[in-house]
This record gives sequence, structure tokens and C-alpha cells, in this order.
Amino acid sequence: AAQEVYKRQVSTQSTWDLQQAKGIMEACSEFLKKGNDLFKEGKVLEAIVCYDKAIELDVMDYDSYNAKAEAYVSIQKYEEALGPYESAIDLKPHNLTGYKKKADCYLKLGKTEEALKCYDQMIKEDPGDFMGYNDKVNVLRALNKYEEAQEVLNVLLEIDEGNISAYETKALMMFKINQLTEAIQCADKLIEFEEENIIGHNVKAYSLFKLGKQEEAVQLIEKAFELNPNSVFTFCTRARINQDLGKKEEALEDYKQAKMLIDQDCLKEECEVNVQFINDALEAVSYTHLRAHETSLHLVCRLLLEKKKK
Repeated sequence: AAQEVYKRQVSTQSTWDLQQAKGIMEACSEFLKKGNDLFKEGKVLEAIVCYDKAIELDVMDYDSYNAKAEAYVSIQKYEEALGPYESAIDLKPHNLTGYKKKADCYLKLGKTEEALKCYDQMIKEDPGDFMGYNDKVNVLRALNKYEEAQEVLNVLLEIDEGNISAYETKALMMFKINQLTEAIQCADKLIEFEEENIIGHNVKAYSLFKLGKQEEAVQLIEKAFELNPNSVFTFCTRARINQDLGKKEEALEDYKQAKMLIDQDCLKEECEVNVQFINDALEAVSYTHLRAHETSLHLVCRLLLEKKKK
């Protein structure tokens, strides 16, 4: 009889615990929902209060930490967003998006080394995912750490030798640091993988031109225009070649054409991801000879950057 009484007591206690846990979860969910609604209304600080209440009820609620961090980011409080992002990562360490968002906050705060550590963690969690490699390379390039960036790309290409994005990035970077032979090798790979790859044709064309192979360069530019007559990238490449040849008016016409295509929203993906290459092209213009057009040329670059941000 005593055993039966004990079993009933345990059963009653367990039922009560389950009901209490269910109530807590429902309350947590309500605070999270209310916070999301407030966030959508633009009441960010009030939303954060709700997220905090949800977290008080359930310290293991990933969604509340993530929502709180996103709310702080929306009002540019990046330092405050780091804590909740870290908590979210602790709960879901294999979610690469958390590391990326945390890295973004560090970049906004100017803490590039901390951002690079986040990318390293992304790569460690999933060595086959391109996102961590790509973001790390972009930061290293911005810091002019080209050798380190090249090492990261080489590791990625060992894992995935057919990664077109990696070859595109490497081709542009090799061109940037004047390693033209390597740039051409990457461009050849791109054209081998995708015959219509505009980046491959442009990088190879200007690299060949800089190596004194003008005729081959011109042929490649013509081929690029055949593939895509509305490529801002190709117009800027040809403008650079004409600029170097002293053909100032031809260069100006190509830059004007690039600007017109941007105004018409003809900017293609191959240009959006390579704004820096085109930026370099614009910076290469001799304003001694094109001083009257300085504003227009800078406008091309500004419009490209604005498109990229959107």
C-alpha cells in the first residue's frame, strides 16, 4: 500500500512539473511573439524588453537571443548585439549564420581580427562551406593581406577544385597585386568551366595587355562584348586599355556607357560582386587629361557601390 501511495505522489509531481514547464514555454513564446510584433512596428527598445523577459523564462531559447541581437543591430548597437549572438551560437554551434552575423558586428566596430576568428570558426564547423572562406578572403583583401587571402583560397580550391566563385575572387586578386601570370591561369580555369564567364575574359584580357600582348587582349574584349553587350565590367576594362593607350576620348565614351547602363539598371551579377575591380579602373584614369570629366567618372564608381549596398 505504501508503494502505491508513493507511485501516485511521483505521478502527480511529474504531471505538475510538465504542466509548469508547458506554461513557461507558452509564456516565453508569447513574449517572443510580442517582441517580434513590436520590432515590426519599429518599437525596437520595447521589443528588446520582451525578448529579455522571454530569456528570463527560458535561458535556452535560441530564437529570443537571436531576435534580441537582430534588434540591436537594427539600431546600430553592435557591441550590445555581440552578447546575444554569442548565446545563440552556444545553443546552436553548428549554425554558421550566427558566426557570420557576429563577424559582421565586429567589422562594424572595426575589430577585424575578431571577425577573422569568427570566419575561422565557421570554417572549422563546416570546412566544405564556401561562406566562411569567402568572407575571410574579403576581409584579408581589405586589409591588403593578399598572401593570407591567397592561402585561404588555395585551401578552398583543394577541397572544391571546381569552385567558380573562388577562382573569380582569386583571378581578381592576382590581377590586383600584379601577379599577371597567376591571374591568367585563374581566368583560363574560369573560361574552361564556363565559356561565357565575363570575369575570366576581362581579367585575362587586361592581364595580357599589361604583358604587352595587345592584339590578344583586344580579341578577348571583343569576345566578352559578344557574350554580353551590356557588361559594365567589360566597358570599364576596355576603358582602362584605351586609357593606357592614350586614347582618352575612347576611354571616356566607355565610362559614359558604363554609367548609362547603371542608370538603366543593367548592372549584372558579374559586376555587382566585383565593384572593387571597376573602382580600381576608375581610379586609374588620368585626371590631368580628363579633368573636365572627373565628376562623371567618380559618379560611375559611386553608383556601382550604391547598387552593391542594395
